[in-house]
Amino acid sequence: VSNITWAFATLAHKDQTYLSKVDEVLLSHLDSFKVQELSNLSWAFAKLDHVEHQDSVVASLLPQLEEQSSAKPLAALAWACAKLRHDDRGSWDKISFEIERRLPDLNAHEFSNCLWSLATVSFPWTTSGDRWESAAEAAGLGEDDAIVEESSPPNSPETEFSERRQRLLSAAEHRGLQLLPELSSQALSNTV
Repeated sequence: VSNITWAFATLAHKDQTYLSKVDEVLLSHLDSFKVQELSNLSWAFAKLDHVEHQDSVVASLLPQLEEQSSAKPLAALAWACAKLRHDDRGSWDKISFEIERRLPDLNAHEFSNCLWSLATVSFPWTTSGDRWESAAEAAGLGEDDAIVEESSPPNSPETEFSERRQRLLSAAEHRGLQLLPELSSQALSNTV
């Protein structure tokens, strides 16, 4: 099911009858899908702008990300959540934690998808500030390297989100410079 849906999405073929059947299968067998299958479905749903059960896919996939050796499912999920404007703070907190944890090991494609998702999301996170600081610290950045958006009052959730995201994006910039030699033209276009 996930491979066929992925193929339809790759071909930009949105068949509502087929997607309704996928929804039925997904809901009745959600626990039997593997991580890669769920991430393929998440990516395909985003590509086809099919949001009906994206929350179920995200909820099922998130707890399994930590155990994965590959970052490919994380990158696909982060991209899909940003594209579909998934705004659950708890989900983004887990996704951002996994991105921060895996940042040094992301390949160019995974890196560009994760970076794009962080740059695109506009839901304010109000927890896990220490994760953002550790990402900046690992990249050798200090407090002066962060750019704070001045449009929100100090200590508001929006300001906290802006500061945290900027620190992680700064750390990601450092990682991007390391990956520059291997960035493909597609990956490069995703980071611009």
